[in-house]
Amino acid sequence: MKIVGKNGFVNSEGNFWILPLYLIAAGLDFRLSDIGVRGPNVNLLEFVTILGLGKILLDALVLPKQFSFMLNQLWKLMPVLVLYYSWIFVASLIGLLVYPKSIFIVRNLFPAFVFSLFLVNCVRTPKQLRILMYFFLISSLPNVLLGALQYLMGKPYLVVLNMASAVKMDLDGSFVRNVAAGLYSHPNGLSIFLLPVVVISAALSGMNLGQGVWGRVMALLLFIISAVVLYGTRAKGAWLWSVFGLSLLLFPLWFYRIRNSSLLFVSILVSFIIGITLFSLDAGKTLSTMWTRVFLWNAALNVFSHDIFLSFFGSAQLKMWYVSAKLADVQYDNAHNTFLNQMVNFGFFGLFFYLLNMLVSIKKACEIFYDKNAKDFFCFSKIAIAITLAISGQYFFEPAAESSGYALTFVFFIAIPSLLQNMREGANEL
Repeated sequence: MKIVGKNGFVNSEGNFWILPLYLIAAGLDFRLSDIGVRGPNVNLLEFVTILGLGKILLDALVLPKQFSFMLNQLWKLMPVLVLYYSWIFVASLIGLLVYPKSIFIVRNLFPAFVFSLFLVNCVRTPKQLRILMYFFLISSLPNVLLGALQYLMGKPYLVVLNMASAVKMDLDGSFVRNVAAGLYSHPNGLSIFLLPVVVISAALSGMNLGQGVWGRVMALLLFIISAVVLYGTRAKGAWLWSVFGLSLLLFPLWFYRIRNSSLLFVSILVSFIIGITLFSLDAGKTLSTMWTRVFLWNAALNVFSHDIFLSFFGSAQLKMWYVSAKLADVQYDNAHNTFLNQMVNFGFFGLFFYLLNMLVSIKKACEIFYDKNAKDFFCFSKIAIAITLAISGQYFFEPAAESSGYALTFVFFIAIPSLLQNMREGANEL
């Protein structure tokens, strides 16, 4: 078996096995221990990452240049991701002068970076990509089944629920009794996790990705159950963004082939975000938490406008804590918005590279539709676009930037278009 091919793929057959382990660990992203309120948490992803780093080290003993090959392949396929991780590491170190939390967040995000190294070096065929999607769905089963029991029976809750879960409202304004939270401390956490599960299971049940009849049937069953559990979270925003993602799967191919279709998709996303925000602000008490979010966004903007150092390097959690007490109706150390939290944690360039990763991914996915000879990749591109846009919309209203599992999920889906383009260009042939 060849270890290194002419195009930089490194020992792909030997290392592919670790990718399913990463996805399963991401599906079980609960804290095994927590080093204080402001410190890092220990979870299964960290153990898989230690295993991955050990494998890289062992391989490097056989082939000293292997690690540089892996880094080069990541830079070749996803240079903006490398820039993002480089910046957040530097910004968090500089931020130690102000507040230490950002360096802990980098530790939580590090497993997703190591995962990306293996991902771009090991996935070379659509079949391998389909296998990983199925493992992603398999990883959701503990949360889906536990969430179903919680919704139907009101128990068991293996993780202590956040106090805010006790005031979760239904559409009629009444407080809910049974809420699905899975292995998360809040139902919103489960809803963020379930959104891509719902979209992928729907896609695998209705699209032809070479999965066979039984693969479609199992995906359909998971889609039905996960959709019910998502409803049980009572996360109304997640319902809307799931419908948004599912709707994108139904768009005809000619729409994806429109010139500058990536800009059109981004415009649709922004319009949907504005529409949901305005509707929620005017919807009454069942969606009154939107006002809290707006106040927190305003507090974050106030912090950035008055402190150049924090706006550039981040580590603004302590300042957010004090300013939100004055300008918002709750006291938070984050903006309850993944994008603004990039600035809170890592400054302007953290936000810039984070957004650029998403935009480049969507652009690459749309470009695949321009090549009529790449029909085998169309369904994968549709899935990547639908999930990237849907979770981006949900992330606008939720603080999902700090979680190890969410970060890995984000990297997985924004990487798909780069992987497809690499396959399409024949870079996978050894």
